[in-house]
Amino acid sequence: MPHDQANSWAERIISEAIKSGATELNLHFEERLVEEAYELTELPNSLFKLTWLEKLTLSDNQLSELPDSIIQLMQLKTLN
Repeated sequence: MPHDQANSWAERIISEAIKSGATELNLHFEERLVEEAYELTELPNSLFKLTWLEKLTLSDNQLSELPDSIIQLMQLKTLN
C-alpha cells in the first residue's frame, strides 16, 4: 500500500478521534475491515494533537522508529 494512502487513512481515523475525544486509538492494520492493508511507515503529525490519548495500538505497521514527538502524548499508558 502506498504511503500516501496509508497516511490518508490514518489521518481520517485520527480526525475522528480528535472530534470524539477518544482515549484509545487503533492503527493496527490487521483489524481494519478493508481489502488492502494500510501499513504506516511514519506517524502523521496530527496524532500528537491527541494529548489525552491513553492507549495507542500501532502493531504490524512498517514503523522503524517512533519520533521524539511521542512524548507529547503525556497521558499514554499503553503502546502496542
